[in-house]
Amino acid sequence: MKSTGRKFSNNDKKETQAKKLKVSNDDCLINQYILNDNIRADLSRAFRNNKDFIHDGSGVSLHTYPFKHCIIRNFVKDEEYLKHLKEELLELQFKEKSNDLYKFYQSNDLKTSRKETISKLRKLLYKDCLDWMKTVTNIILDENAIDMSCAKYTNTDVLLCHDDELEGRRIAYIFYLVPPWTKKDGGSLDLFDINEFGEPDMIVKSLVPEWNSLVFFEVTPVSFHQVTFSQKNRVV
Repeated sequence: MKSTGRKFSNNDKKETQAKKLKVSNDDCLINQYILNDNIRADLSRAFRNNKDFIHDGSGVSLHTYPFKHCIIRNFVKDEEYLKHLKEELLELQFKEKSNDLYKFYQSNDLKTSRKETISKLRKLLYKDCLDWMKTVTNIILDENAIDMSCAKYTNTDVLLCHDDELEGRRIAYIFYLVPPWTKKDGGSLDLFDINEFGEPDMIVKSLVPEWNSLVFFEVTPVSFHQVTFSQKNRVV
């Protein structure tokens, strides 16, 4: 076999690599500031050393009390995509989940959904975000073990205090797609400290849901949290 194409110079190769990189970056839905090498390195260092980290310009913050949790505002860069994503999610069938601990509506596993925007979200979480999170947390994470579903909280829905310790679960995450929200609307993510026996004690921090924000934390025996009663509808 012989090639009829021209030979590539070093400049051609560099140009081709640059084009590939541009396509790769454009294809990634995560806001580019989150992928910034310096921010990622500083956040990873803080995570390993159990130190607070706040980067004002990017909206990325890590807090260590009462347990390590990270907040990323403006997680996805494409607002139009998010609007279509929410529309597709709300078209799903939801099943009520209710017992003494919780009451809300949940979709089926989204791993097999063929809807376009949901497929893009799956790629974002299973590839782009997973690689980033492995680097930041230095925790071994398996894409085959990722749970991905949509929860819909209506008026009076709630998720009471628990620690999320399930077999194999290392990181818990919430991606919020809520309308403009305030604390009086309920549905906040409450974090608990612990007493001398390692049991949940007092609510010491409440995170108000915010559109296009990702919250994640390492699952440990002390990662006690709850979702307070919602006063209006929201999607996470």
